[in-house]
Amino acid sequence: MDIAELLGKKLESGDEEERIQAVRELAGFGMHLPMALLYRAMGDTNWRVRKEASETFLGLPRAGELAGDIVELLHAQDNAGLRNVGVDILVRLGARALPVLHEELACSDSDVRKFVLDILGEIGEPASLAVMTAALVDGDRNVRAAAAENLGKLRHAEALAPLLEAMEESDLLMRFTILEALGRIGLPIPLERIGRYADDPLLRKALFDCLGQIDMAVGASLLASGLNDRMRNVRETAVLSLGTLHRNHPQAVAEALAHEPEAADEALAECLDSPRMPVVRAALRLVPLVSARHCLDRLLPWLADEELGREAAGAILALGRPAVVSLLRDWSKQPERMQAYLCYLAAETGAEEAIGPLLGALESDNQELVLAAAHALGRLKVVAALSALTRILREGDAEPRRVAQEALGSLAEAYPEELLAVLSPLMEDPAAETRMAAIAVLGKGNFRIIRPMVFLALKDDSSEVRRSAVAALGSNPDIEQLDALILALTDEEADVRRVGAEVLGRLHDRRAVDALALALHDEDPWVRTTVVRAIGHIGTDRAGTLIREAWGDPVGLVCIAALEAWFAFDPDGAFPQLIASLYHDDEEVVGAALALLVTTGRQDWLPAMAEVLINHGHWEVRLRFAQALEQLKGSGCRELVENRLLVEGEDLVRVQLEKTLETLGGVD
Repeated sequence: MDIAELLGKKLESGDEEERIQAVRELAGFGMHLPMALLYRAMGDTNWRVRKEASETFLGLPRAGELAGDIVELLHAQDNAGLRNVGVDILVRLGARALPVLHEELACSDSDVRKFVLDILGEIGEPASLAVMTAALVDGDRNVRAAAAENLGKLRHAEALAPLLEAMEESDLLMRFTILEALGRIGLPIPLERIGRYADDPLLRKALFDCLGQIDMAVGASLLASGLNDRMRNVRETAVLSLGTLHRNHPQAVAEALAHEPEAADEALAECLDSPRMPVVRAALRLVPLVSARHCLDRLLPWLADEELGREAAGAILALGRPAVVSLLRDWSKQPERMQAYLCYLAAETGAEEAIGPLLGALESDNQELVLAAAHALGRLKVVAALSALTRILREGDAEPRRVAQEALGSLAEAYPEELLAVLSPLMEDPAAETRMAAIAVLGKGNFRIIRPMVFLALKDDSSEVRRSAVAALGSNPDIEQLDALILALTDEEADVRRVGAEVLGRLHDRRAVDALALALHDEDPWVRTTVVRAIGHIGTDRAGTLIREAWGDPVGLVCIAALEAWFAFDPDGAFPQLIASLYHDDEEVVGAALALLVTTGRQDWLPAMAEVLINHGHWEVRLRFAQALEQLKGSGCRELVENRLLVEGEDLVRVQLEKTLETLGGVD
C-alpha cells in the first residue's frame, strides 16, 4: 500500500484528529498532492477537517489554476459542508477565480448560479459588472434577486441604470432587493424613478431606508411625509433617514419638517420613546427643527442617559431659553437629579426664571444638586447667592468649595464691593483652606478695592495663603500691585517667591526687571529658573544681559531656562551659546541645546561637533544627537553613524542609530 492509499484510509478514520493529521500530511506532497483526497477532505463531516483542507488548498502555488475544480463543488447538493468550503475558497481566491465564475453563470443549475453571484458580490471586482447585470433578467427569481443584491455590494455607479430598469418590470421581492442595492451603492438617482413606490405600503420602509443612504436633499420632503404613516416601523425609518440626511442637507430637512410641523413633532416625540438607540439619536438631532411641543417633556429623561445625555442636552439648548423656561415650570415635580440638569440648562441659556429654584437648591442635602445650582448662580451672576456661596466656601468639602469659589469669582467684576463685604471675615477664618479660597476669589476683583485684603494675605502665617495671594495678583496690572509682587520675591517660602516671579513675568512690566535681577541670586534653583523665564517674557535690553549671565548658573535647570529664554529673545545671538552648551557637563543642558539647534534647521555646526556628540560619554546625549541627525537629515554624518553603530552598547541608542541611518540612506 503506497502513502496515498494509506492517507486515504486515514481520511476514513472515525477519529477526527487522525483525519486532520492526514490532511496535513497531504500538504507535504507539494506539486504531487493527490487532489482527489484533498477534495474528499473538503467534504468531511467535521468543520475542522474541512478548514484544514481548504487552507491546504489555498496554500498551493497553483490554487488559482484549480478554481474550476472548486466551482464544481458548488454542485454538491447533498453535501452542504463541501459546498460551503467551495464558496469560501472561491471568495478568497478573489480575482483569480473570476474567469471560471463568470463562465459558470451559464450553467443550468439555478442554485449554483445564485451561489456564483453571491461569491462575485463578496469578491467585489468591477470586472463582474457585466455578467451580474445580465443576471438581472435570469429566468429564476432567486437568481435575479441575488444579482440585484450583489450589484449593490459592488457599489459602482454603472449598476444604477440596469437596476432601475429592472425595477420597472419586477415583482415585490425584486423591487425590495433593488431598493436595498440602490441604498448600498449610495449614489444620487432621479427621485421620480423610485418615489412612486412610496404608495406601496410594503415597499415604503425599504424606500425610506434607501433615501437615507443616497444623500439627496430632494428626498427630504418624501421622508417627511412618512412621519404620518400608520406603521410605527415606517415612521421610525423616516426619522432615521431624515437624521442621516440632516448631516449634509440641514436646510432641506428643516423645510420638509416645516410643511407638517404637528405631525413631525408627534413623530419625533414617539421616537424619543423608542427602544432603538439609533432612532432616539436621530430624533434628538431633529427635535430643534420643530416646535417640540410634544417632544420637550420626553427630552428631559434622556439627559441622564450615559450614551445620549450630551445629545439630549444639545437638543434642549438648541431649542433655546423658552424651552428651558417651560421645563422649569415643573421643577418641584422633578427628581433632584433632573433638577441638577435643569441647573445646567438654565446657566447655559441665561434663564433668570430659574433663580428662585436655584437659590433653594443650595439648601439641598444632595451635593450634586448643590454643585449644579452654585455653578448656575455664578453663571447667571446672582448677587443674592453671595451669602449662601460664601457659606459653602467656608463649610464645604473640597469639591463644593471649588465650585463655590468659581461661582463667586464670576461675581467679582460685577459686585466687587458686595463680594468684599461677605469675604473679608473669611480672611480671619482659622482654616488656611478657607483663607486661601477667599483671597483667590477676591483676586478676581478690582485691585484698588481689595488692596487691604491682599496685603493682609501677603502677611498670613500660612505660606499657602501667601502663595494664593500672590497668584491672585496677576489679573489687574497696577503700580501698587507690582510693589506687592516685588515684595513677594523676598518671602521666606521658596514656593511663594517662585509664584511671585511667575506672575511678574506674565505682567510684562519692565519695572519688574530690577527686582527680578536680584532674585537671580535666590538660593532655590526652582525660583532662579522661574525668574529667568520671567525676565525672558518681559524682554528688555537689560533682560538680554541678565539671561546671558544666568547661563553660567551652576544648576543645569537654570542653565536650560536661560538657553530657552535667550533663544526666544535673540535666536541669532544665542546661536554661539547653543554651540558652547554642547560641551556642558550636564547632559540635560546638552540635550536642551540640541533641541534648540534642531529648530533652527541649520547644519553648519555639524562638522565641528558631530564626532564629539556621536561618541559622547553619556548615552542620552548620543541618543539625542542621533535623533537630531534624523530630523536634520544630516547626510554628511552617515559614516560617523555607521561607525558608532559598530561599537554602541546601549540598545535604545542602537535602535535610534539604525533609524537615523535609514533616514540618511544608510545600508542595511
